[in-house]
Amino acid sequence: MALYGLWSRFDVVQQLASDMENIVESKINELGERWEGLREVEDEEYRDHLSDSLADEHHSYQKEWIPLIRESLLLSICSSFEFHLGRLCDEYAAACKSPFRISDLNDRGIKRCRTMLRRLGVDDVAFGASWNALAQIFEIRNKIAHAGGFYDDSIRKKIGARSDVFEQCEEFNRSIKIRADGIQVVCEHMTEALRLVNRNLYLPSTENRTEQGGGGQAATRSEST
Repeated sequence: MALYGLWSRFDVVQQLASDMENIVESKINELGERWEGLREVEDEEYRDHLSDSLADEHHSYQKEWIPLIRESLLLSICSSFEFHLGRLCDEYAAACKSPFRISDLNDRGIKRCRTMLRRLGVDDVAFGASWNALAQIFEIRNKIAHAGGFYDDSIRKKIGARSDVFEQCEEFNRSIKIRADGIQVVCEHMTEALRLVNRNLYLPSTENRTEQGGGGQAATRSEST
């Protein structure tokens, strides 16, 4: 199945986020211990040199390493989600005996996947709050991937709307910051979005249920949907 392996990736990515940040935090704690040791350095000039070096190292860990870890994992899980969702669309199209494939559409990203699934008859109820959240997250993700992690005014409101994933930056700071639990929240949105899509993949449409005179599941939909 197209989604085979994606579920485990959610767990792996979240574990990586935790492990990698724990490593950085341990390095920051080590810096604190080394900082305490500066008191024993008698040469004032050398002590100032070591102090500046530790300050630079702390800034690197806190302001560069941790954001880079979160950005890298966000890019990775978003790319994986989009790839697997595209494969799901094509597998579902084949099951529906549809001549269309996702490559036939001009849209990009998960917007194209939604268009494809709707063309195949997946009800709009499948695209709920988590799907809309992912649409915003993917727009912000594109800024991280293609604009060096800096946003413009068009993205500011989306960052504010997605405060469960991103931090609202200061007025003059336009760098996109991911919350400590942001990767976990993104994975939760992806899990919920896939759950709703899967729930609606093989359910007959209202018209089909009426024609069939009741419930039950259909392996495929009619081409008219």
